[in-house]
Amino acid sequence: MATLSFTLSIVHVFTAWTIGENRQITCGRGNQVEKPALPTLYRRASPLKGLAAVILAAACAASFTQAEAAPVPAKTSAVFDGPPFAPDTLGLEPRGPAAWDRALWTQTAPVGDPSKGQPFTIVGRPGATVRHLRVFRDAKDKYLRGIRVTFTDDTEMVAGVELSQSNDFDFGDEDAVRRMTLWAWTNKKGDRGRVGHIRFETDKASFDYGMGNLDSKRSYPVNVGSGKLIGFIGRASDGLDLLIPVFLKPISRSVIDQVELEPYSPTQGLKLSTLDTGMARWSGSPYTAHLSGSTSQTDSVSWTLGYTRSVSVGASIKWKFMDIFEAEAHAEWGRSETRSSSLSESTTRSLTWAIDHPVNGPDDEAICFAQVWVGDLDLHWTGIQTIETKDGTVGSFPVSGTMRRVARGHVIKSCSPVKSISSGQLATLKDSARVMTA
Repeated sequence: MATLSFTLSIVHVFTAWTIGENRQITCGRGNQVEKPALPTLYRRASPLKGLAAVILAAACAASFTQAEAAPVPAKTSAVFDGPPFAPDTLGLEPRGPAAWDRALWTQTAPVGDPSKGQPFTIVGRPGATVRHLRVFRDAKDKYLRGIRVTFTDDTEMVAGVELSQSNDFDFGDEDAVRRMTLWAWTNKKGDRGRVGHIRFETDKASFDYGMGNLDSKRSYPVNVGSGKLIGFIGRASDGLDLLIPVFLKPISRSVIDQVELEPYSPTQGLKLSTLDTGMARWSGSPYTAHLSGSTSQTDSVSWTLGYTRSVSVGASIKWKFMDIFEAEAHAEWGRSETRSSSLSESTTRSLTWAIDHPVNGPDDEAICFAQVWVGDLDLHWTGIQTIETKDGTVGSFPVSGTMRRVARGHVIKSCSPVKSISSGQLATLKDSARVMTA
């Protein structure tokens, strides 16, 4: 390099002396201030000057050739095609309010350009999943520009820009994503990459949005884990530069315990329900009046959940079982042993009754009843849900909702003398009562 520079300096001085013009030609390594065409030099110089010009032109050409042949730094790929993500290495450390524990996230490769845009984290708080997704795309090139996510707790988060065209998708409470694929978009120069397309299928519907001509583009399958979408992380500017969908890992066990019910009265929601009514009349000779029957009734308990309902599908719940306790004509709610049940259980019971009432004279006429205590109770509750993934990771979060308990006691049989019943009540009962036979 030193030899070349010295040679060029000698040639430059010699040329200035031989050409004898005010026009200056400067050559340097990789730098051309002015490069006149060779015929122009010939026209302006004598033969001796022409020889000097040829020598100068050759030296300049050698300098240009060497400069153009210098190695060019390798260009960073516009599409990241690496191993499963490590958010901190991509500048994607979660920010903002508490979100799902990262140990419960699936691992999947990012799609897009990790060197562009600003990092974002759109992940729901523990227990919340994505309920609604709106995706924005560029009107011309159709790459994805932004997303708006609404979680089951009604929280909304946005990444990128909400411009140009958009499409929406609603997730059902029991919906799980079965497949998801992303495509990357690059500009014509190949130096700018973004997320180009998203496609996924759930148990009930599908979503397909972004750029076209996908057959000629490479697709990137997403690890959907349990199928429960809990958000996205990535990088964005005026478009989605990098995107990583975040799913919960496959769940092997889900239990709700530490259940607390709101305060309630022991007799709250309890009432006496009549199953059957019979009238025993004096027929002129003694006999035993008989009333019998049966019916099927369903007892049930159901637990509704708030924003955590999507991840609570299939969970079991441990609670102190609530039932009706009876003492003579009185009944109240009581709680017994701790049970483990599903979030919705029902039991069909057969209720039967048989009443025999002796009628030995007119004073023995009576109205007989088959009745049962029915309880219908709605209570707010709170608890802790613990999930364990198939790889052994455990996470817990608070849950709440409404518990509805419908229960029935035992059949209560009784007979009241007709003479003890008011005339108005007796008139009503006569219309509904069956005549009791021997």
